[in-house]
Amino acid sequence: MADLKRKVELFEKRFGGAWIGIKFYNDSDHPDSKEAKDMRFCEAIQLARRHPIVLYPADSVCPGAKRSFGWNPDPDDHIAGVLAGNQAVEAASARELLSSVPKMDVPLHAVGLETEDDPDVLISYAQPSDLMMIVRAFEVAHKKPLEQKLSSIMTICANVAVRSFLTGEICTSFGCEFSRKSGGIGRDRMAVGVPCSAIGGLLNARP
Repeated sequence: MADLKRKVELFEKRFGGAWIGIKFYNDSDHPDSKEAKDMRFCEAIQLARRHPIVLYPADSVCPGAKRSFGWNPDPDDHIAGVLAGNQAVEAASARELLSSVPKMDVPLHAVGLETEDDPDVLISYAQPSDLMMIVRAFEVAHKKPLEQKLSSIMTICANVAVRSFLTGEICTSFGCEFSRKSGGIGRDRMAVGVPCSAIGGLLNARP
């Protein structure tokens, strides 16, 4: 734990920005933290800058986050209908988009933000200049460009947090209507998720 904490500190110092540690809990063994009632995951990221948060299934009001974390018992057809209404697209198109959005196969017990346990993923609403430095470090470390999948749905919960965790890769997003309105993503910012397993390689990459 101390080793990862030190790596996170070095990562923040080198690449700048404010980073929130995300911990995916598969059981009830987690520290006491403030709960986030009736909140979206993207909103909780902003709130976690002030104090640790544990987000439970009953707390989430976002159908996208519920699906992403395995908390939504509704079939994807139902969520696709909601997306179709929100995005003004045909239901068939919404279902096709939804099929490519990652989700947890096993429902999480909770999602911790800035809790005392080692995080699985770091998330920031970063300035492009900070993200550029991360991309450069990735290219030095891996000798290849950083490829991205961008989407306008479930942008922070699924396509940044969950995708980074499942793939072990850096993931970025321009956000969605709700995350930009409620999540506090500034006009000059974009969301980026870095799996903690990748931090060491980025720190060791020197141009």
